[in-house]
Amino acid sequence: MIVCDERNVGRVKKQLSDCLQLLDHYEWLINSFVLDFFIDSHWNHLPSSWKDVLTNITPHDLANWLDHEETPKYNEPWPLSLLALKQTIKHLSLDRAPVDNLTNVKTFLKLPDNNQNWEFEPELLSESGGQHASLKHVFRKHVKPKKQHEMCRLAKLTSSICNSVHVDKVLDIGSGVGHLSRYLCYNNKLQVACVDGDDKLTNSAKKFDVELEFTVNKMLNRGDTTLQLPRAPVHVTSHIAPDMNLDNFHDILANKFSISNPAELKYGILGLHTCGDLGPVLVRMFIQDPGAVLLNSVGCCYMKIKEHFPMSNFVREQEWNKLTYTSSELACHALEMYTDRLKKEQEDKLKVHCYRALLEKLLLGRGRVEWS
Repeated sequence: MIVCDERNVGRVKKQLSDCLQLLDHYEWLINSFVLDFFIDSHWNHLPSSWKDVLTNITPHDLANWLDHEETPKYNEPWPLSLLALKQTIKHLSLDRAPVDNLTNVKTFLKLPDNNQNWEFEPELLSESGGQHASLKHVFRKHVKPKKQHEMCRLAKLTSSICNSVHVDKVLDIGSGVGHLSRYLCYNNKLQVACVDGDDKLTNSAKKFDVELEFTVNKMLNRGDTTLQLPRAPVHVTSHIAPDMNLDNFHDILANKFSISNPAELKYGILGLHTCGDLGPVLVRMFIQDPGAVLLNSVGCCYMKIKEHFPMSNFVREQEWNKLTYTSSELACHALEMYTDRLKKEQEDKLKVHCYRALLEKLLLGRGRVEWS
């Protein structure tokens, strides 16, 4: 976990500076889009010493080179630049190991020791359909297993912090059809405002709210009291922007939450999959909004960031080539997916990228694709 405070801001700046130097040096590599492999002759751009090794390497050894924790078998000398790149990336990368609990958050916030608040629920997936075993059926409906995992973890983090700082209201920004909001509301007993700019998604979320309450009422009629019905999530159709009028926004929220004085509003800001510029915008909103007491944002689709990167004055002042659409899109990929497939001899699943790149070249050759 990276903590940026007065004591270690210098270390963070040094790590950022080193990262930018590495990105600048390998700018040609990080901007090599996989679909352009044949069009732009990516293989010919590699140093000849790299090509000599990569031509004869096994898929398993390639996976070990990509994996920070593994060491490839060196049957012959490898280029020093290739070995140095692996070690430099390992040194500069953030820890990607999944956590077993939230004690690091508790320690960072200097909160009381209450282990139950900071432990995840069992996360076993059922054999039938891979459903999250700790998630009640009413919360699994319409939700894929990946989303179930994200919901459970993020809801536990959010509710644990809210309970510790005595905040009972959360804004789920970019809430979509409201899966996370319903879980926070009905399972974690938080008052939730679903905020989304799309009327259609808001209406779908309301429909799913009604479906869940109907199911819970049927459970209650059967004598199953494992779930109660607190106040339903409230819904706000609104676009979040850096120049938005927060006073008007607070008036809307106060009305939705039935609070007479908007100045008394205190809430957490939550975003799961804050696409593109929405992530940086939430950071700015948190800084400017006196009602916001916590921010929990999980970004995605970094290549769609158009206006709000870099946010840091330090990074903005550095000399480097900046990130492009291609290099930002590269940051969205999970390295583990590729290493696992290579180690499990599932490289055939990766050949689809080759076929797609070949199709791209054929289409361009026939004049069927035009690039702007």
